[in-house]
Amino acid sequence: MSIPFAAYAGDEPYVFVCYAHDDSAAVYSEIGRLHDAGINVWYDEGISPGREWTQELADAIDGASHVLFFVSRASAASHNCRNEIQYASTRDKQIVAVHLEPTELPGGLELSIGLKQAILKHEMTDGDFHRKLTSALGLSARATDVPHLEMERRLPRWPWVLGAGGLIASVFALLWLTSDGQDPVQRPTIAVLPFENLSNDVGQEYFSDGIAEDILQGLARNPSLEVRARTSSFSFKRKLLDAADIAEQLHVRYLVNGSVRKVGNDVRVVARLTDAERQVDIWNDRYDRTLADVFAVMDEITASVLDRLNVHFAAEPRRQRDPRAYAAYLQGRYHLNRLELRDAIVDLERAVDLDPSNADAFAALAQIWATSDYMGLANSEERTLSQRYVDKALALDEDHANARGLASSGLRAGAAIEELDRLIRQFPNDPEIYFYYSERLRQIGRTDVEIAVLEQRTIIDPLSPLAYQQLGYARQFSGDYDGALVEYKKAERLGLPVPLDLSLVWLAVGDLAALEVELARPLSDWRSSLWRDLMAAEAFRVRGDVGRMEQAIAEFEPSLSASRSLGPSNLVRSWIAMLRGDFERAVMYYRSALVHGEEAALDDIQGSRGMRARYPEFFADPGYAAMLDEFGLDPETISTITVPPLPFTTPERH
Repeated sequence: MSIPFAAYAGDEPYVFVCYAHDDSAAVYSEIGRLHDAGINVWYDEGISPGREWTQELADAIDGASHVLFFVSRASAASHNCRNEIQYASTRDKQIVAVHLEPTELPGGLELSIGLKQAILKHEMTDGDFHRKLTSALGLSARATDVPHLEMERRLPRWPWVLGAGGLIASVFALLWLTSDGQDPVQRPTIAVLPFENLSNDVGQEYFSDGIAEDILQGLARNPSLEVRARTSSFSFKRKLLDAADIAEQLHVRYLVNGSVRKVGNDVRVVARLTDAERQVDIWNDRYDRTLADVFAVMDEITASVLDRLNVHFAAEPRRQRDPRAYAAYLQGRYHLNRLELRDAIVDLERAVDLDPSNADAFAALAQIWATSDYMGLANSEERTLSQRYVDKALALDEDHANARGLASSGLRAGAAIEELDRLIRQFPNDPEIYFYYSERLRQIGRTDVEIAVLEQRTIIDPLSPLAYQQLGYARQFSGDYDGALVEYKKAERLGLPVPLDLSLVWLAVGDLAALEVELARPLSDWRSSLWRDLMAAEAFRVRGDVGRMEQAIAEFEPSLSASRSLGPSNLVRSWIAMLRGDFERAVMYYRSALVHGEEAALDDIQGSRGMRARYPEFFADPGYAAMLDEFGLDPETISTITVPPLPFTTPERH
């Protein structure tokens, strides 16, 4: 096959093309179009006779603005292609991968191209493909021409003509919006993607993840930005999607991504900020530092991103830490994010031993033990650990968001509502604050506000299955069963099985056939046989089959003393007493659950509509009213609690 044109040999920006010769027909056709469109292209036709070809390739890659990799089964298997892409990756070149066909990539090649721009040609029309490709390859030339971004003010629209009175009304309306917590400025939307680990050691992934997460947290502390949460942003790890596709799924305009190479004490961090709407890089930089300087690097990256977005925010510089302590902290957080709690505790405790001034590590330990306590997995001695670690974190950083959120659980409802309202205004990008606030709102029966709070959480964490499960539960609690099913199905599509939540909906609406379908699901979906057996007992009670109900209870009742494996034991005993119609004993066990710190009981103390319909005798028992009074949740006390207007309006959901 004849070559389509001579390879570019000048000094202007050009594209280096990597491909397998088996794909020459398809590749020549595409690079011919690029050449005709005025894009300079270098491909292996440009190798000079008499020169060492590997050096020629290296020089060509070094001089290129982009590396265009045509991905196919042939190129994925090509030793030469793999070497070229790996070399381009080490030189931090912008790699655009065009997938000619569905291809399973070898691990090393997948690691090299990672989250680089990927275009699935085999799934696109020719027109869409060419528009996306030429846009992707125009990034470098246009990046330096992008001015600082102007912020748009979102003024209210009024149904009358703006004369003098209308203008005054608009000014008052703007002041009202601001005083009511509504931000009149449209905040830039941004996500920080996981940084690629370019170290030769796969075990260094915790470090590249940690750098990206710390940059994310630095941006998230800025209330002038709308920053997507880690759960959603990091869900794109190792996925071959281009910037526009990722931004569309996260509902953001801007993306931060990059790479980290750590060799011994030396670290190279590359970061870039992309305007996904325009498909241009508006900033990028490379930092070659030592481990001791990595904190300054993260501050510089954060400041550069804010500068390019024209956002002004005076953040406290990150404190220098012992590199060993910081590595232990990142390892602990890496394990915590993977729910490897035992490993996380070991690493985080090592981090605070090496650096007793690390408030973040103490707060992470507090969160682990609070979760264990919530689930009934902590013994009496361990129940004190969460509060102990919270106290240490706040002694070091009185403004630590997660520590303050955890500390709010020790406040009476009214004080907790005030504190959590302050927190969501101060830290509007922290998904955990929304969760803490939603629990407190449920305790005082304000499920209307709780739903709005959890809807906002799905906006800042749009790909978190847990966020949709919690929103579904709030809707179910309020009696909106159709709405609850919608949210639960979203959670399951995102990978979180929720058979218990669905079973409670089917019980509430009386659909026992649907409940049986949930009971037939694999035990791995349920995660514990306890809740499945409880739901089975509920189904038999509704049918009036007392014998089989008792048989289902007998499957787990003798083991309730092993609360570390079966969850909140007193709460379960209360439920069993309700099943048997012993409501006085049910109240006694429920109160014991509250006294012993089983937080799940406090969250649901008001009772969902479904539970109230099934067990009205429990809520009518005098002991129940006394229990509400004891914990400051009686109707008279609740009526004195003011819930401030929310500092946001939840936009139409995607």
